[in-house]
Amino acid sequence: MKVFLRNPETGQYYAGRKGWSGNSSLAQDFKTVESATDLAQTQKLAGVSVVLHYDEPPCELVLPLEQER
Repeated sequence: MKVFLRNPETGQYYAGRKGWSGNSSLAQDFKTVESATDLAQTQKLAGVSVVLHYDEPPCELVLPLEQER
């Protein structure tokens, strides 16, 4: 399983210092949901989703993050 952050409006994945990429192979793999949500909160990445990507069977689970008020 890989854990990504994705902007649902643009479809781009968070790629760390490189910014954002439309290619998931260039995306930062956070390994855990907690580390992805921590970075999203720390960097104030509003409107992003956590994406759990599985190779076997191939599927994705998308978890929208609520924006802090």
